[in-house]
Amino acid sequence: MTTTTNTKISAIDGTAIQTLFDTLREAAGAVHGTLVEYWRGAACVREAQRLMAMSDGELAALGLRRDGIYARAFGRFTAS
Repeated sequence: MTTTTNTKISAIDGTAIQTLFDTLREAAGAVHGTLVEYWRGAACVREAQRLMAMSDGELAALGLRRDGIYARAFGRFTAS
């Protein structure tokens, strides 16, 4: 069996590899943060839609008026 060494890979030192992985980790973290914010916002929209579908009597049973739906649905999103 013959082993060959890729000179391009072997020429990269440990610092360059660490920098690459640090950059990739930061990029992945940014993507993750964006996705988390998207899903949190989407959950608030679903909650607002659920509340909007209720009658005024159902909202009143929750201690809520129709004009307070968005504050209730998005309150958790803006609080955290």
